[in-house]
Amino acid sequence: MAEQPGRIGREIAIEVAAGQTIVIEKTVAIATSGTVPSPTQASPQVAWLEGAGSFGELLRQHVLAWEQLWAHFPIELTGAEDDWVQPVLRLHITGQADFWHPTGR
Repeated sequence: MAEQPGRIGREIAIEVAAGQTIVIEKTVAIATSGTVPSPTQASPQVAWLEGAGSFGELLRQHVLAWEQLWAHFPIELTGAEDDWVQPVLRLHITGQADFWHPTGR
């Protein structure tokens, strides 16, 4: 582990033969003072990372979660000049969903 003010990193040395393919996946979770119970305890994100799975699995779960969310807000725009209008509208509706739901979700 390499730490410098404002930076943290990990150096990994791998022997690679000519023509060999190496795949590196990096998964990151962010913890804030609002998500960590106390300075002496590990954050919930650490436990989540330990069981996170591969990028492919995380992507599959991510896509499924968004599909399920959009099923609650079945809005489709037709005739919009830009492809970004519907995703932006969904983003704003999703932000309001926390406000509307009695438990915050």
